[in-house]
Amino acid sequence: MNPEWASHADAVRFSAPNGGNCYIHRLAFRVLLGREPQKQDCLDFVRNNVSAITRAVDVRLRTAKIEQGTNFHLNSRHLRRAAIWQVTCMLKVCGI
Repeated sequence: MNPEWASHADAVRFSAPNGGNCYIHRLAFRVLLGREPQKQDCLDFVRNNVSAITRAVDVRLRTAKIEQGTNFHLNSRHLRRAAIWQVTCMLKVCGI
């Protein structure tokens, strides 16, 4: 994943497995971070949460039946669900 800032969309953009681009708008990061994020905060969040974001992309592509080459977005709810899933799986594996 190679995230970059898309000024025209006020969002982080990266290539998705379907051949399109995935966008995460700055407002989603405001919800996730609990403050008004700068573009570097958004990029850092993506780089530090690759596995949860990858999971969210996979779920979104599958459940929304997004076609090849189609751009799409993730919102804070998609990302929170993926992070909760990831933590739940980690707890089960670790036996906590």
